[in-house]
Amino acid sequence: MSIDEKSAQLVVEFTVRDLNRSVDFYTRLAFTLGRRDECFAVLNWGEEHILFLDEDRHLPVMEGLHTNLRIISTRRRHILAAFSGHGCQAFSPGRGSVLRAA
Repeated sequence: MSIDEKSAQLVVEFTVRDLNRSVDFYTRLAFTLGRRDECFAVLNWGEEHILFLDEDRHLPVMEGLHTNLRIISTRRRHILAAFSGHGCQAFSPGRGSVLRAA
């Protein structure tokens, strides 16, 4: 792996309340499970994108929580369906509307 390839990595860590639910959510979005133990998981999207999930069941529940997440993929309908299946909405600021899988 060249230095340019190493610098192209994106590693993100989220603390989550329910590791099982979160792993299920991200694997439905096409991440693959790399490693998992009792309260920590490593998911991959290709070789350059790595997601760490760290469970903390004592996190407060927050209403109206939103995340700015940009996914570039040819599998748009699949990803939107996965979001919808988890009760999430995908919003396009450029379009000013909620995106639908169909």
